[in-house]
Amino acid sequence: MRNIKKFDEFTINEELSFSDLKEKFKLLLKRLGNLDSKSRMKIIRSFLISSLILFPISDIMEISKEIDSDLIKNEISKSIEDILKEKGFGNAMEMRLSQKGWDMIRDHEGYSSKAYKLGDGMITIGWGHAEPVSKSRYKVGEEISKIEANELLKIKIKKAADGVRRMFKQWEDEGKKVLITQDMFDSLVSIAFNAGVSGLRNSEIVQKMKMGEYEEAGELIKKFKT
Repeated sequence: MRNIKKFDEFTINEELSFSDLKEKFKLLLKRLGNLDSKSRMKIIRSFLISSLILFPISDIMEISKEIDSDLIKNEISKSIEDILKEKGFGNAMEMRLSQKGWDMIRDHEGYSSKAYKLGDGMITIGWGHAEPVSKSRYKVGEEISKIEANELLKIKIKKAADGVRRMFKQWEDEGKKVLITQDMFDSLVSIAFNAGVSGLRNSEIVQKMKMGEYEEAGELIKKFKT
């Protein structure tokens, strides 16, 4: 096996531009030659870890699109996935709303044991549970217990969480695997809870996340208003 230390020259520094990074990566791939898969993966992984310190994941993914070899593309994709998992990213289809997520939604919604109207054509009660005035089972001023309010909350949150998981499943079926953190999942469920699953799907937040532009998506989540 060749000595992989000969590739140490491909280090990343703060002065490196994105175009320089692309050229450096292309040169690195040429130098990999006929290394065995294990050694090649180790070098690619080291390069990606260094790159991700200074560049967003979307940039690294953009670089991989320019590679002709499907084998190398797959190795890069696998390396990025492994790195993300080590940073706390996971499969959204396997996630459930965390206690932190539950508390966030409750705090945001506030609690009312009495049904009330806000002039939006809806009657609201409990933890932000809303129904059209014409179809609501509750009348203004009617009270419910916290147990019943929690049951209503569970139903709505399950619908929102299922919608988020279906979205990621659809992306994966289309060949686009996107990993996220638990905090990201909680935020997406909260948005789906307030804006509806279709509202979430059509948001710029989701489009950024789908492209791996996590920092941009995070900034949009902070600004999101329901």
